[in-house]
Amino acid sequence: VWVTTWTGLEELAGVKPGAAVLVPAATGGVGLVATEFVQRAGCRALATAGSLAKRAYLHELGVALVSTTRDDSLFAAEARCVLGDSRGVSVVLNSLSHDNYIGKACELLCPHARFVEIGKRGIWKRADMPSSVRYSVVAVDTWCEADPGWLTIGLEHLGVRGSAIEVRPLPTHPHWGDGGVVDSFRFLQGAHHIGKV
Repeated sequence: VWVTTWTGLEELAGVKPGAAVLVPAATGGVGLVATEFVQRAGCRALATAGSLAKRAYLHELGVALVSTTRDDSLFAAEARCVLGDSRGVSVVLNSLSHDNYIGKACELLCPHARFVEIGKRGIWKRADMPSSVRYSVVAVDTWCEADPGWLTIGLEHLGVRGSAIEVRPLPTHPHWGDGGVVDSFRFLQGAHHIGKV
């Protein structure tokens, strides 16, 4: 999750202090790490989450806007309200593809924004994006398969960075025993967790 965040937000997007960064599904592993990364970079985090409990958790972390993952139109309206007359969103670290979340996120982008896609299903092609948007798909699993040394470089970089800052550990939900795999997938399917299963 840290290498995915570092690749998307630092290496590709080069987030700058003061920028608005959209982190959909912000209570998952990547979402929580990305939210922390954005806040440390002096950016404004705009996040989405599915339940009231998850949104409350993000508010406790100091996130400026916490909207829903369940209603793309409500999310877009709330984001526009919070953004006001500002330039819009500079970076999206996207993992949502249901309904029209990608389209609604694109409507919030400022000119020459960066859209980093980390999702696997239903993602857009470059040709689907507005022409001014810099679009990248990050697939750490595929990249590691193609170049195992790439992950080593990312982890070494994070080791250096991690020793200089206090990093919040992710909430975890371990499942053990013979039924652990089935229980884990059922738990994930319910989408009640915060962090990693």
